[in-house]
Amino acid sequence: MNKTIKYFLIIDTFFFIIYLLFKFLPEITEFFYSRGIFPIITLILGFITDLFLFSVSEILIILLFLFLLILPFLIIIFAVKNKFTIKNTLFLFLKTYFIVISVVVIWFYAIWGFNYFRKGLPVGNDIVITDDKFDKTTRFVIYKTNELYTNNDLSKNELENLVYSELHTSIKNLTGIKIYPAKKVKHTFTNTLENTNTSGMISPFSLESHLSKELLDCETPSILAHEKSHLHGIAHETEANFIAFLTCIRSKNKFVQYSGYFEVLSYFLSQYRNNHTEEEYKKLYLSIREEVREEFKKQKERYDKHKSKFNDFLLDIYDLYLKSNNISEGSKAYSEVVQMIIKSNILEDEIKNFN
Repeated sequence: MNKTIKYFLIIDTFFFIIYLLFKFLPEITEFFYSRGIFPIITLILGFITDLFLFSVSEILIILLFLFLLILPFLIIIFAVKNKFTIKNTLFLFLKTYFIVISVVVIWFYAIWGFNYFRKGLPVGNDIVITDDKFDKTTRFVIYKTNELYTNNDLSKNELENLVYSELHTSIKNLTGIKIYPAKKVKHTFTNTLENTNTSGMISPFSLESHLSKELLDCETPSILAHEKSHLHGIAHETEANFIAFLTCIRSKNKFVQYSGYFEVLSYFLSQYRNNHTEEEYKKLYLSIREEVREEFKKQKERYDKHKSKFNDFLLDIYDLYLKSNNISEGSKAYSEVVQMIIKSNILEDEIKNFN
């Protein structure tokens, strides 16, 4: 057996054992990786990537794509030059791609992916949600969204610093740890996020946060908090949405508070629509102030502009990706924030006084 293959098989076997250990023992993942190793990784990578104004991960992905594109030709040229047989050339192909895939997979989990296996946030898991409780919470979220509606009065830096400050507090209160990830927010020069109807993303290879350039003002604080929570090791989309909501509504700034309620309102409306008649839903929807409904209209226009079968295919791939990484709900995990908000009772005191 080729020495290189032998070494990589040993490395992959060792990695697979660690993978199984972290996957089936979340307490160990939490203690050793999420609270021990990951904070160091994100501190180092955050310092490095903050030195660049552009997205380092986007450049790396483009280079990887180009490398994979020309790799077959390089292998063939090497094989011809060294007079390889067809059998040896085929083996070289398999060996090379095996090494590339091994490096990418190990890098993904070592830098970020093991966070998918950590313990979930201890938020009201035993609470039962009744229909009445859900309906009342939905009406309250509408009331707060209507009440808090306002325009942004902060600069880009002021807004980011305000969100970061509250986010650090929220994360520390929920997990007991404090992490210092990359501060800069990046945009992709290839417009990948915009063309795929993606509001934001973090790179699991360089730990950078990216936001779409087409976000509405009212979406920005919440989406920013969501993506930044990922850089704090919060991998589950439900938990990231919950932390973003918590971060925004606890802000002293009215616009940031509004963003928090606005972002979760669509999830509440979607679930309300599934549980009620169309007439009941329309009546509820019309209780939302006109300016907020206009924001929803702009969201839909943006979505329709970029809607395509290719994007639907990407959503299916992303759904499989989430399911393969310990998020059984897949893409539906985003909407599970409704249950988490209600079970957490963070709105309970205000709802009691709400008529």
